[in-house]
Amino acid sequence: MQTQQPVIVLGRSLSLVNAIAEALHCYKQNGKSDRVQQLESFLPRGSGIDSGTKIDLDKSQPDKIILTFDYHHMNEDGYYDGWSCDWKVIATPTFLSYIGLHIDLKTGRFNDNSHRRRYNDENFKDYLHETYYYCLGEPVVHGYDQTNQEVVYYSLRYAKEKFPDSNLWKA
Repeated sequence: MQTQQPVIVLGRSLSLVNAIAEALHCYKQNGKSDRVQQLESFLPRGSGIDSGTKIDLDKSQPDKIILTFDYHHMNEDGYYDGWSCDWKVIATPTFLSYIGLHIDLKTGRFNDNSHRRRYNDENFKDYLHETYYYCLGEPVVHGYDQTNQEVVYYSLRYAKEKFPDSNLWKA
C-alpha cells in the first residue's frame, strides 16, 4: 500500500515571532496547541539552552509572547558545571522589522551564588538577547497541507529546497 504524498499549498512568509503570535491567537480561540508546538521546534536549543525553549501557553498572548528555558553553564575550562532555571524571554511582535525583546534575568534560579555572579553580567545578557532576537526574526513559510488538512510551517531555506518550483520564489 502506497502512502499518499501530502499536497502542500504555500502561503506567505513571515517572521517567526509573528508566526507564533498568529498561532497563539488560534490557540486562544480554539484551544488547539499543535501550531504552537510545531513552531517551538524553531526556537533555540543547544549552546547552553540544552533542554530547549518552550512557549508559555498560559501566560502568553498574541501581543506578548513569553518563552521559558533553562541554561546549562560552563566553567572557564569548558566543562559543564551547573544549571540555572526558569529564565524568561518576553517578545513583542511588531509589523516592522523590530522585535521588542526583554530578557528577565531576575527569574533565573541558580544552583549556587557563583553562577549568579558570573552570569548576571552584560556578556551573558548580550548572548541571550542576540540568540533570541536573531531566532525570532528568522522568516518561516506558512503553508497548508491539503492532504492532512492542517497548517504547516517551514523555515524559508528548507521551503526553497523542498518546493523549488513554487510561485513564491518567482519575482
